[in-house]
Amino acid sequence: MGQVFISHVEDDEDVALQIAPALEGHGFTTWCYERDARGIGPDYRDRLVGAIQACDLMVVLVSEACLGSKQVDSEITIGQEEGKRFAPVLLGVTRAQLNARRPAWRHAFGAATSSRIDRSQVGSAIAGMLDGLRELGIQPANPSSAEPVAPVAVSQTPVVGVVPLALPSACSWLVPPPPECPIEEALAYQQWARPRVPAGVVATSHEESGIEFVWVPPGRFVMGSDQGEADERPVHEVELDGFWIARTPVTVAQWRKVMGSVPGSTNDQGDDHPVVEVNWDDCSGFCGRLGLALPTEAQWEYAARGPGEHPPVYPWGNEWDPALCQSGEDQHGHERTAFVGSFPDGRSWCGALDMAGNVWGWCQDWYQDDFYKTLQDGVKNPLCSNARSDGRVLRGGSWDDDRGCCRSAYRLEDHPVTYNWARGFRPGLAR
Repeated sequence: MGQVFISHVEDDEDVALQIAPALEGHGFTTWCYERDARGIGPDYRDRLVGAIQACDLMVVLVSEACLGSKQVDSEITIGQEEGKRFAPVLLGVTRAQLNARRPAWRHAFGAATSSRIDRSQVGSAIAGMLDGLRELGIQPANPSSAEPVAPVAVSQTPVVGVVPLALPSACSWLVPPPPECPIEEALAYQQWARPRVPAGVVATSHEESGIEFVWVPPGRFVMGSDQGEADERPVHEVELDGFWIARTPVTVAQWRKVMGSVPGSTNDQGDDHPVVEVNWDDCSGFCGRLGLALPTEAQWEYAARGPGEHPPVYPWGNEWDPALCQSGEDQHGHERTAFVGSFPDGRSWCGALDMAGNVWGWCQDWYQDDFYKTLQDGVKNPLCSNARSDGRVLRGGSWDDDRGCCRSAYRLEDHPVTYNWARGFRPGLAR
């Protein structure tokens, strides 16, 4: 059996038979039909299931022919049931075409980063697979046969005094920080994490709820927007301690697991969709049961935009792209929300997903329209919790909003007992 299972159709046999020996040249074992399953007789199905169960990573060659394949669909379903990691390789199709033609595969692939290549660029896909295997902590099965691989420089920024990152209580590592990870240097971490998100960034899982959290290093950023609404001005520098924030909004399944039932009547799209019709008090109660907390709006904006003097307008950059989020400008065939993590290419610098669109996220702060005017540059960990008003802050926009509301600096106010089918939340972890 192989560490890497290569799922493909006969039309893509040439690509599969380039990938398999290339990975084996680096010491990894592989399994693909053309070489390992032909002629094995009536026990083919059992052998195939066994190969998927034994693998560490499923590479799926997604071509036009593959999108119509019942066999590949079956293999992906088995892999999903077995909890396998996926590495989709797009051959002549886009992620949008994949999502439209095979919506069920979006859940299987989740936040997996896809490689888009043509048949003359197989080498670049192999390089990405090797990086993915290393980031998952998968070691070559035959290290003596591995070809020497030059170390990859992840950042040119000097890292001084890296501090071990303690695992929060009631959590287990998904991806622990490797020794070279600059966990206390925001700009260096941004450069280190960018080629690794979303699967390879430092992340943990909360054992009681199943919520996954990504690490946001301490740092400074310029908060607000001079081109935005009046309550986004003046822009000001904020300094934050490091913190953990949920990778995605809390799902219907996670809410039910913790609270015992599902609120409202519009949480009917599926367990992997964000829970909605939860007000601020509900979300605070959910967090209280688990020892979690809602993020401050400064933490939320920093996790969405990143460090530095010129953070991007949206989590992915300065240009609006409706293909990268669930918004009122493109709902991607959904009636309301999309399942969480549907748009991995719209991720933020620290690996957080759905920071633009899908559902608004409640924050810890009371809302003040002139709060920024009271702050001085360099303020540490701002929180206007003592300035009680009629509303709490929400961030991020939703499936029903346009690009303006999906900007990372946009601030929305609503009463903490208000219910709405476009409101959800993502909690944070104490360090």
